Amino acid sequence: MELFEALDNNLVSENDLDEIFLCIESYMARRIICGIDSGSLNKMFAFMGKNIKDLMSKEKISYLVAFKYIILNKVGHYRFPRDNEFEEKFLRKDIYNTKSNYKKYFLAELENYDNKERIDVYGQLDSGELTIEHIMPQTLNEQWKRELGENYDRIYEEYLHTIGNLTLSGYNSKYSNLPFKEKCNIEKGFNESRLYLNKFVSQQSHWTEDIIQERAHVLFKRALNIWKLPESSFAKTNEDDWT
Repeated sequence: MELFEALDNNLVSENDLDEIFLCIESYMARRIICGIDSGSLNKMFAFMGKNIKDLMSKEKISYLVAFKYIILNKVGHYRFPRDNEFEEKFLRKDIYNTKSNYKKYFLAELENYDNKERIDVYGQLDSGELTIEHIMPQTLNEQWKRELGENYDRIYEEYLHTIGNLTLSGYNSKYSNLPFKEKCNIEKGFNESRLYLNKFVSQQSHWTEDIIQERAHVLFKRALNIWKLPESSFAKTNEDDWT
């Protein structure tokens, strides 16, 4: 049973449909962050309509409730990553070297969530008006090594391309590998940025491992609101396992 067929047959409302699409978006986004292969999802979704219809018939529940139950109870490489797995991978994920459309998507969603003055992140990245900036730069000079401390090599290797160290800027070439304070204080620096992704950065006086970790956790709290785990209290009355 296809989604739009279910809508036509009044089995789902438009609000239900919106909730289902948001659930699928969260499912896919979390799986990308967690590095779960999605190659076989076409097969899963092809059978999902029948599974939903069967569950609705047996349990006398709505399409939305059946959909949530089924997708939340997928296991193995079909699983819906829970918050603890999502957090672990989100904080450490090499976002910068993921597929171009993926990293644009994650940065755009983090920037624009709950923001009435939305930024056309995709368009501005494509046009070059915005670029993806490493706060701790890709080339460490002596000033940056002192900024990071004696463990700068490890910090560089672990955090360079992670979400805690990435932001958006229209002045990437100007920032280059300037010391952190200069990146904040120069004309059009972080302190003057109106982007959400630069708000936390502009409030810092230095840039260290602890600060990178703190920013990553701040962004993860935002991520939990964007890519939510669906809520469901339904439990099957029979235990036939076909999900």
